[in-house]
Amino acid sequence: MALFVLLSTNLSAQDRFPVGKWVSLFNGVDTKDWTVKIHHHETGVNFGNTFRVADSSVQVRYDQYGDFNDQFGHLYFNQPFSYYHLRLQYRFVGELQRGAPSYTLRNSGVMFHSQDPRTMPKEQDWP
Repeated sequence: MALFVLLSTNLSAQDRFPVGKWVSLFNGVDTKDWTVKIHHHETGVNFGNTFRVADSSVQVRYDQYGDFNDQFGHLYFNQPFSYYHLRLQYRFVGELQRGAPSYTLRNSGVMFHSQDPRTMPKEQDWP
């Protein structure tokens, strides 16, 4: 995924990100600026290497899962934003993971607003 955000007003992150400029949220190398939260696992645990970087993009894979077991995963940018525009590219490859609900087929997974993953208990499935 290519992730960019346009900051359009004064933010708590103003020292780090220039206002009114497009800023890449993904460095093309790793997910060090992101936090993983996967249902049934502690915050920060990237179970099954679900979120990985390859070919300069974030990839979401379930090849190390076995059965899906409601292991919904989310990847959170570590800096909160307000008053922004989000631009991204994504594509789907492969089939629906065994055991995953049918409504998750071709779901981009993009959530604009959610709670901080550090406030979520291990068994909370959605933010």
